[in-house]
Amino acid sequence: MSKKRSPAYLKVPPNQKLSTREKWLLYFIGIVLFVAAAYVLYFPPKSVITKEDITGQVTELTTSSSNGTTAAIAIFSASMGIFLYGLNGLRLTRLSVSSISAESNLQDFVEDFAPKSKEDLREQLITNDDIKSAFSNIPDFTQSDVEQNLDQIRLNLLNNGITTESHLQELTSSDQVLDTLRSIYIRVLRRDRNKPLDPVAIASWGAALYKLGVNADVIKAIEASLRVSPEYQRKLAKGEIKS
Repeated sequence: MSKKRSPAYLKVPPNQKLSTREKWLLYFIGIVLFVAAAYVLYFPPKSVITKEDITGQVTELTTSSSNGTTAAIAIFSASMGIFLYGLNGLRLTRLSVSSISAESNLQDFVEDFAPKSKEDLREQLITNDDIKSAFSNIPDFTQSDVEQNLDQIRLNLLNNGITTESHLQELTSSDQVLDTLRSIYIRVLRRDRNKPLDPVAIASWGAALYKLGVNADVIKAIEASLRVSPEYQRKLAKGEIKS
């Protein structure tokens, strides 16, 4: 009786094994596929929020319960929706939602948002023109000093929380902040009394004084930072500053 032979495609040479390189390649492919599957599972693609999404969810939430707490949550949800619109630079001119009063009576209310000329609800971030205009009234430096460091000035202002034109105007017109910063630079860095400040200094440490307040702790922190600056170390090495 003859032995039954296996199909040719099932034959595997007995001594043939995967090389180490091939094994690691298979491991790598398996890990990549696992990570991709996990990402799709836990972070599914998100669609853009629309005004209909906001109003629909708020209406569904308020009509599913009859207590004042749920109505408050609904109003909060609507507020968050408006906030998201502001973040995305979208324009929202009208929002209609339904709420339930404490007496369980369904009442509709419509709140109209009519920004002037349909401008964005959020205030625009400061621009280079805003910076040049605001810094033009400070006598410690020239306009060319501002233009040469414009990108760095704007970056420092934004990093220190000066994001709008109104904040910038308040900073550059604050005598208390500027006078305090001048005295720190004169005392620590021995800067010229007639020209102690530069626009980058105002955008960094001046902004810190404006946001955190002119107090002893902030002043000490600024002084400590200036003492490790390249300018301080250079003047210290030349003997212009005594430690």
